Amino acid sequence: MKSKPTNFRHESMQDSKAVVRYLKALAEGFEKGSLQFRDQDGEIVLEPNGMVRFGVTADAKSDRFGLTVKLSWKQKTEEESDAGPLLINGSAEADSDPADLEDES
Repeated sequence: MKSKPTNFRHESMQDSKAVVRYLKALAEGFEKGSLQFRDQDGEIVLEPNGMVRFGVTADAKSDRFGLTVKLSWKQKTEEESDAGPLLINGSAEADSDPADLEDES
């Protein structure tokens, strides 16, 4: 009997519209409690619940930019948040108000 995969990795070049679709699919999966990842090399289903550790790193180096988002969780964990609220602003305008994502809960 074949065992369930324990990891999945996919990397490709995508335009911004495709990235937005993937991010929306991730958000929907977190809302529903099920994330399915699949490509020609494999498939994995994750079921996020409880508290989720959220990390973000942004880099700007001359002509290269990067954004890394890391999400991790343990099943049925009741960990308390150990950091203050995160502000994310999707607008390039410096004077626009960033979204305080903690207020949405």
